[in-house]
Amino acid sequence: MSTQIFTKTIVQDEGITVLSNDIINFTGTGVTVSSVGGAAKVNITGSLISALTSSGNVDQTLTTTGSVINFDMDDIAAYGFISRTGNTFIVSTGGAGLYTFALQPQFTNLSQINTTTFWVLKNAVAVSNSGVKVSSTGLNDTAVSPLIVTLNLVSGDIISFSAITTVVNGSRLDFTAASAPVPGVPAVIVDIKGWNI
Repeated sequence: MSTQIFTKTIVQDEGITVLSNDIINFTGTGVTVSSVGGAAKVNITGSLISALTSSGNVDQTLTTTGSVINFDMDDIAAYGFISRTGNTFIVSTGGAGLYTFALQPQFTNLSQINTTTFWVLKNAVAVSNSGVKVSSTGLNDTAVSPLIVTLNLVSGDIISFSAITTVVNGSRLDFTAASAPVPGVPAVIVDIKGWNI
């Protein structure tokens, strides 16, 4: 951590003055200061420490018992401190930070009236306020239901995703194989970014 104190400070964003003050203290991890043409340049950054995109490329029927969502491919290889083992995502040693998970399940409703709910599990426990649900009254209705959550994670944390329906075999995560010119459509995609801030 570094601390820098300046007097008669003018803060500019791309040449436009956004703040003028007598004293401003810049303190914290990620604070760097350099001299540019007699003025101090302060950069405050968090750094990307992890990235991974995975998908499920098989159909998965969802039912009234919570099911862990299946993943079988890493579309963009793991970078940094996150990796996939089967259907779980694990933070490795040194990877503490904020992680954003953007899940996109693509599913078909298999019942006339059904609600499908998706949520996040951290260390096999449901994460509060992480669920999304989609209700449908039409057989074979299709939907993509984005779920985005940011979590503060530490080394050893394990993340997975779960789904449940209100009707037995109420919906199905659908994979569609490539058929030129259309690429394959995964049943589910998750994009993960981790930041050390």
